[in-house]
Amino acid sequence: MKRGFERQICMSLINKSIAFAQRGSPLAILSVTCSENVEGFVYVEAFKEIHVRDAIKGLSAVLGGKVQLVELGEMTGIYYNNNQADKQLNQLKPNHWVRIKSGFYHDDLGLVQGVCENGKVWLKLIPRLDMTSQKDPKSKPSRFMSYRPP
Repeated sequence: MKRGFERQICMSLINKSIAFAQRGSPLAILSVTCSENVEGFVYVEAFKEIHVRDAIKGLSAVLGGKVQLVELGEMTGIYYNNNQADKQLNQLKPNHWVRIKSGFYHDDLGLVQGVCENGKVWLKLIPRLDMTSQKDPKSKPSRFMSYRPP
């Protein structure tokens, strides 16, 4: 499927369904939808997979005609607007404590210094104790030197 043509494909399927219904041989699909959150997919509701294949047959924007069944629980998730990161970013204020979720500073504590409009956050990180300096300085470096203690 061509990316960015999801709405066009939905409209083509709806128009095709209307045209076939006016001829007296309606398509056996129930609904067609796409989501702005999920790019490159068009969701067609039908009782059987062959009904979907018949509906998309002949559409130029559908490349290959790959059809995959989606469970109902997964289907409702495409309409969920994932603004969790925006909500958390809006809740951050200077002098709030945060814990880093990923990267080299994973699970480290930080103090919010400032929040910018473009989504950037200035943090003051509290470094962990350097456990390698507490060992014998004459010992050879091991492969565990890069390990960060909890």
